[in-house]
Amino acid sequence: CQDDTRKQELDWDLEITRNTYAPFRLDEAILARYVGKYGDRTIGLAGGGLTYSRQGGAWKLIPLGENRFLCPDWLKLEFALDEHGQALSVRLIYRDGRPGLTLAKQF
Repeated sequence: CQDDTRKQELDWDLEITRNTYAPFRLDEAILARYVGKYGDRTIGLAGGGLTYSRQGGAWKLIPLGENRFLCPDWLKLEFALDEHGQALSVRLIYRDGRPGLTLAKQF
């Protein structure tokens, strides 16, 4: 439905706009919980922030919440955590609404 698509787009932008005015901050100890390989993607830690790498490209992630991050403009990542706060998997959420992937962390 066209209304559902428009609502999804507005919700996407609203979350980013709120974070622009009140940025969510995480210290490196918390960020380190997410570092690792998830399928053919890698989450790294550099310069006090997380990076997302795939197929030779790398992007800095912007925290939107404790376990939710933005890869500027086109992708959001949401991590599932265990009872100790360690990442178990990441769900990829695409701006265009196509079905996302859930990738398990490789240990």
